[in-house]
Amino acid sequence: MNEDNENNELVFDVDTASSLKTAFCAAGWNTKHIKKLARTGHLSGLRSVIEGYAEIRPREFNINLEMPPVTPKHQSAKFRLKEHNGTGIVTLTREGSRLFLDGKKINLFVYRGQRKGCVTGDIEKAVKGMKVLNASISAFLARHQFLIPPEWDKFQRIFFWGTKYTEEHFGEYVASLELSNFTSTHTWVTSIDHESGGAMFSNCPSAILEL
Repeated sequence: MNEDNENNELVFDVDTASSLKTAFCAAGWNTKHIKKLARTGHLSGLRSVIEGYAEIRPREFNINLEMPPVTPKHQSAKFRLKEHNGTGIVTLTREGSRLFLDGKKINLFVYRGQRKGCVTGDIEKAVKGMKVLNASISAFLARHQFLIPPEWDKFQRIFFWGTKYTEEHFGEYVASLELSNFTSTHTWVTSIDHESGGAMFSNCPSAILEL
């Protein structure tokens, strides 16, 4: 077969299949991804990118940081919003396994002493002065779970210190994203405990924005 015919015909032999499999694996693809690609009709769009007259850009999601978050509801507790820090509308994008807010990477911070076990009050002190994120981000991620990087699955929860609540009998709470129990209608919170006898959080990071 001459080169012109090879360029204009689909030749799917063993070598071609092997090359595709190697490339897909290197890019982190699996069989589920490939089948989904075949169903969605995006192959013509990918061809446009290959031929140079189109480009792939991360999808952008706008989030209003000033929008009051949903107040948690519990049968035996009455929560009230104490703090919700954040201004303006920001753009969230995912590039590979990384999330960005207005072009700045969202990092998951676990301070050194936390790995030995600590209460949430200690974590609150450690993130003071950092660019912490609020419940507008955690709620959006709970509703759009496909944006959450798979690397986050190893954590049970992630704290969003930009939003805090109070409860008249049980004190202060911080907004958190519960990775083991998603829901779009409930705001998860974790008690801010300043006593050594509280629950220990050795591997629950805080979402912060890189400076």
